[in-house]
Amino acid sequence: MRDRFAREFMEILYREPRLNSLYVTKRPTGPGAVDWIYGGPPSILFLNEAEKLIREGLDALGTLSLRLLARDQGLRHRFLRTKVGYLYSEYVGWHQFSQNFGETGEDWRPRHERPPIEPVDDLEEYAELL
Repeated sequence: MRDRFAREFMEILYREPRLNSLYVTKRPTGPGAVDWIYGGPPSILFLNEAEKLIREGLDALGTLSLRLLARDQGLRHRFLRTKVGYLYSEYVGWHQFSQNFGETGEDWRPRHERPPIEPVDDLEEYAELL
């Protein structure tokens, strides 16, 4: 049953219109001109991270909870939102922010794979960076 739910949840994410609208390919159309083509599946890194979170959540459920999940579609939707909602939000935000600056957003990585951000001790030094 856990595998069935994992497949179902992953299929929802794979086909989710908002996630599919974020994929961008840049195609040169002339000197200094680029055409942006939108549409395609979400990043495999995103899907992989989502699958980990979903499987961890399903593994933590007892037998009775799984049975309730099987009977109630509303519970399944809430389960998916609670397990990958923050990841979804971060992924969408990353792409929107990147695309505002002419990037595709495909450099998104899960938080645990990103280099740490060095703290700035001196506010004057921080102001110079801006």
